[in-house]
Amino acid sequence: MRARYTAFSCLIAATLLGGCCYHLGERGEVASSYQTITVPYVIGDQSGALTQALIQEIATSGVWQYRRESGAFVLKVELLGLTEENIGFEYGTAFNGDERPRLVPDEGRLTAAIRVSLLDGSTGREVLAPICLRRSVDFDFDPLSTENQLSQFSLGQFVAIDEAKEVARGPLYGDLARQIVELLRIS
Repeated sequence: MRARYTAFSCLIAATLLGGCCYHLGERGEVASSYQTITVPYVIGDQSGALTQALIQEIATSGVWQYRRESGAFVLKVELLGLTEENIGFEYGTAFNGDERPRLVPDEGRLTAAIRVSLLDGSTGREVLAPICLRRSVDFDFDPLSTENQLSQFSLGQFVAIDEAKEVARGPLYGDLARQIVELLRIS
């Protein structure tokens, strides 16, 4: 009975994954035509964190060999915008000591939009037309705190909004880097 269940589960998984155009480990036509890639600084990435995440993801992907210069591919990435919005609220008091309850934000969303294009390293010709990608990450914070420290009761929640936004950029940029590498791999 157990073997029958396992065989049936594998058959269903293979059908669903194959039907959704998901192919394990396959490289697209563009990705398989070159072996090396160069990543200049991401335009608009002031801290270099997105550039670093992208290079790390490429280096560990096993699809290409990363080179500082003279790669067969040149990956051009532009950070179009980084926006934030409040998505969660709680009842709190005002910063000025007013005791009347009011809604204050305690959860935010950080969204990044980027444009990615792939160039031939020797000719500068566009190999992959520009594609815009967008990713978001949600984070919590204590709206009434002004210190950049962890609260002992927060279970990892950063208390100051500026620190929470800064920390949220790491997972956001990592997610964007994975999305870019996957896009290039299947192209």
